[in-house]
Amino acid sequence: MTAQSLAAFILLATLTPIADPADRAPVPDDVAIERAVEDLRTVYKAAFAKKSAAETRALAANLLQLGLDTRGNPAARFALFREAADLAARGGDPALAVKAATQLATEFRVDPLGIKVDTLEKAAVAAADGSSHRAVVGAALTAADEAVKADRYEEADRFAALAVRAGGKTKDEAVAKRAAARGAEIREIAAAFATTRPAGAKFKLDPKDAGAARSVGRFRCLFKGDWAGGLPLLAGAGDGPLSDLARRDLDSPAKAAVRVALADAYWERAGGENGTVALSLRRRAAHWYRLALPELGGLARERPVKRVEEADPTDRWGHLDLTNGGVGDDFVRVNLQSQIATWAEPSGPVEIRVVARTKGNNIRLHGPNGACVILNWEVNARELRVTRPDGVAGKLESGSLATAPVKPLTPDLWYSIRWRLTPTQIDVWVDDKLVFTEKGRKYDLSTRSPVRVGACEHPVDVKSVSISPIK
Repeated sequence: MTAQSLAAFILLATLTPIADPADRAPVPDDVAIERAVEDLRTVYKAAFAKKSAAETRALAANLLQLGLDTRGNPAARFALFREAADLAARGGDPALAVKAATQLATEFRVDPLGIKVDTLEKAAVAAADGSSHRAVVGAALTAADEAVKADRYEEADRFAALAVRAGGKTKDEAVAKRAAARGAEIREIAAAFATTRPAGAKFKLDPKDAGAARSVGRFRCLFKGDWAGGLPLLAGAGDGPLSDLARRDLDSPAKAAVRVALADAYWERAGGENGTVALSLRRRAAHWYRLALPELGGLARERPVKRVEEADPTDRWGHLDLTNGGVGDDFVRVNLQSQIATWAEPSGPVEIRVVARTKGNNIRLHGPNGACVILNWEVNARELRVTRPDGVAGKLESGSLATAPVKPLTPDLWYSIRWRLTPTQIDVWVDDKLVFTEKGRKYDLSTRSPVRVGACEHPVDVKSVSISPIK
């Protein structure tokens, strides 16, 4: 497995839903499993004897596929998935290890969190490079969220600790910071769970107990982030600022102005809180600001955009509208024939920086007044296409066209793209090499417009998007 595909692979593996225990097969008896393992090691004796990490990973992949292909032999399937997970972990491929462990937990009545934590701890020991450690962080944090959802805080803490250790080995400050912040948050959630437990017991016996309902609702909303489960309890638990906010929230306002007012109220409430409670309130405020933003224009957008970007300091994607994208471990994948966009709508001279890769052709950057940069154009990858910011506001690629010869981008490699727009000049760099420059024309850059990154026929992944005004 390549480093480029690692994060996407592990995301899909960790998000595979686990069936209800009643829908899964019982674990075969130990004798049958051991017999299957012995048969397996006899048939693949030469492969098991090989010791290199690459050979171990190859064997793990083969066993996983063999398990998927095996029919009518539960013991063999169980043994194949378990051996594949163990080999992949020891071979330094956390993505493959998690995929095999998830497959095992999907089909058999094993503890999905228990098997994941054991598998990831082995994978973390064997991880040999930044990409592998980063993949461990992503998988561990996803599993930690699953554990929190299930109120399994011992496992959540193990996952979080694993993420923190792996984060320190990535040599990526942002990844390490995110892991540390989530670890601290999980510890606070676990402490709140212990405090709320007596109220939870009361609520289970008497759901009409207003005090118990208020405590449980507060825990669900402000610690677990389970607003759907907590808001009705808070709303029905009498008077008070949180109960009032809950009732307003449950009204599901459709008008932008009402949504902004609700978001403002959450934000102001967060100002009087600390830690996870303040963070949860800001996240809820950001939720309502995002719903309102498509209907807001001009100056009315500025405060909501600023607060969305500030709501969660560890959310590296908070400044982007990801309606048309999916978040991987450390990148966003843009949906085909669509774009992701910044919430901010800058005007005036700007420098736009994007780190992205393509699976084939087409990375498109869109700016104001129909301006666009197209790399790896689908018709001719050796031609850079630039549309100038002299088109129609809001109409993509409507500016007049300029072209330049350029070396095609290699699929699956990350590139740093820099695009500078001023009233009299356009410049484009790829990995700090100037590939396009044009002077002499005049452009009106006063129109506010988001920056968009688009995909056409092939997936485009984005690691970062930033906008800097030029003074």
